[in-house]
Amino acid sequence: MQVVGLCRFSYPGFGGYRRSHDSIEERCDFLYQDDRLEQRFRFFEAVTLPGIRAQTDPDFTFVVLTGESLPDHHYLRLKLLLDDIPQAKLLQLPPLQHRTAMAKAILPEVNLKRGPSIQFRLDDDDGVNIRFVEKLRIARKDAQAVFERNNKVAIDFTQGYTATVDKTGMNVTRVSTTLWTPALAVVLRGYAKKTVMHYPHHVLNRQMAVLSYPGEPMFIRGVNDYNGDPLVNKFHKPSRMDKDTKDTLSGKFNIRQADVRRIFKES
Repeated sequence: MQVVGLCRFSYPGFGGYRRSHDSIEERCDFLYQDDRLEQRFRFFEAVTLPGIRAQTDPDFTFVVLTGESLPDHHYLRLKLLLDDIPQAKLLQLPPLQHRTAMAKAILPEVNLKRGPSIQFRLDDDDGVNIRFVEKLRIARKDAQAVFERNNKVAIDFTQGYTATVDKTGMNVTRVSTTLWTPALAVVLRGYAKKTVMHYPHHVLNRQMAVLSYPGEPMFIRGVNDYNGDPLVNKFHKPSRMDKDTKDTLSGKFNIRQADVRRIFKES
């Protein structure tokens, strides 16, 4: 069973974002603002990549999609961040309709000989538990009967954290919710032309059966100046970080406060 993940890193396509722009040029101006990109890079390095890098099941592909117009020095920085992650594939595309671009990023990684695929998406300020891929494969076995009848099924891990991050470290709020994008996946036939990005996450349960898993925290959702989901900010009520929470972030997400402070230190 193949597992394919996608992360859009400031990809300037048509549609696909809560914030609208009148032209691709206007969208690029917004996405490539120095302050914005610096924040995205820091969240990506501190929150997203640690869990991807430390997955207990290494058999997966992680596509990072950005635009061909991303300035060269930012592209090089992104490439260097991914160089030690063998599962990562950095892809650049011109501006396309959102779902067309997502299909071009995901579908070439789906091998028909391996049958169905488990597909997930991460924003560039979100993270997942280091057992995420391992537990996706376990959940896929649980979902076999539903999948055989319907050709698609979703897997939703409902426990996690919201997180703010700055030079003092990470502060989190434990949350229990459903159908948030991190730690959410869709199982599709290998020949399917649709991808996880064709199904709006907040109404996924209207389009297919969803198996929900409580239990250990499986996701971290970033809270920052450019987060497009107002619900995330509503949930986030950071409290003082205790030892148990720090141990959980370190042991389950490969995130250590010392690393976070180093990445977010003042320039």
